[in-house]
Amino acid sequence: MSGEYKRLYFLHEGNDDLRFLREVVFPVFEERGYHVTPYAYSQKRRKSIKNLLRSVNSMGADYIYLADINAHPCITAKKSSVGEELEPLVDMSRVVVVVREIESWYLAGLDASGAGEIGVQSPHNTDSVTKEDFGRLQPARFESRIEFMTEVLVRFKKETAKSKNRSFLYFSDNYLS
Repeated sequence: MSGEYKRLYFLHEGNDDLRFLREVVFPVFEERGYHVTPYAYSQKRRKSIKNLLRSVNSMGADYIYLADINAHPCITAKKSSVGEELEPLVDMSRVVVVVREIESWYLAGLDASGAGEIGVQSPHNTDSVTKEDFGRLQPARFESRIEFMTEVLVRFKKETAKSKNRSFLYFSDNYLS
């Protein structure tokens, strides 16, 4: 690895995204020599997000903008929405859309063994999993949602996630491979 200093800003919605990113994603980029800086944008004003993107672009740093598809009918519509909000500062090739929500990525990484260890049945495909679906799967023995998420991440397997969630497969093939 060269001594070159590389910086990657990771714009994400909130704490559940950050927890996933810290465990599964950031280590991959750190191994590549990046200094990763997370930025939670969900509670920020559009002006603040634009200012960050302006700074990142002027530094020549890299960034990835992670967004849930939410109510948008398709990935293209969500990307268009992000583009309309943040143009001309956001590079659409750096926008990654999570289908449906980050909880779907958590569950995607659970194989049968891991699911059995924590007492859940992980769906064969998690493309349509929502926060509410995830919450319903949480066994009563977990005192909090965070504890449950942490246990899922301990058992997370990227290859399993790639086979169970198309948006994670896209993200992994384009950014983690």
